Amino acid sequence: MTGVALAMSVSGAGALGAVARYLVDLTITRRFPRVVPRGTMAVNIIGSFILGLISGLVAHHHLASVSNLIIGTGFCGGLTTASSAAFETARLFHLSKAGAATITIAAGIGTSCLAGAIGLGLGLIPI
Repeated sequence: MTGVALAMSVSGAGALGAVARYLVDLTITRRFPRVVPRGTMAVNIIGSFILGLISGLVAHHHLASVSNLIIGTGFCGGLTTASSAAFETARLFHLSKAGAATITIAAGIGTSCLAGAIGLGLGLIPI
């Protein structure tokens, strides 16, 4: 794959990830309106799981490393969002909702790391 084709593939996957982030966040926020930003947490957990899974498959099952670039960097990069999580947490602190902000930090980071580890573990299972 040429450099231009790879760049186009990564950016196209990123665009799909961004649309998926919007739709997942919108759906969760509408169904479960809460102070804690569950939509942002959900996309970060999903993206961490996918990235772990793809990384495991690339590292141990000879999936093409370009898959990690397109899916990991592109799609997962567009899907996940550290900046929105940081903004939403700061907003909660600003609104004097320190408990919700703390839950957002701990649950968001903790579950994202766990999801990434589970995805990686699944990617390491012999096929």
